[in-house]
Amino acid sequence: MDLVINNTSSLKQADVELDSLWTHTNGNVYRVLFFTNEDNNKPDMYPVTIVYQNEVTGTLWSRALYDWHRSMTKGEVK
Repeated sequence: MDLVINNTSSLKQADVELDSLWTHTNGNVYRVLFFTNEDNNKPDMYPVTIVYQNEVTGTLWSRALYDWHRSMTKGEVK
């Protein structure tokens, strides 16, 4: 599934796998839990969103798929 926002950026949902670990630029490690808004027909209004959890604190977060790679790197940095 390709997601195009304002025709300026695209990212395949398959690039982010469920249960994968990602490191934020601040050093925190997060686990991808699930995607939301996958089946909507208005992606400009309701973009696909990633819900993810801090591996240490358990805090839940969400971020639009098109913005994911701006501050996330795949894998856990030790």
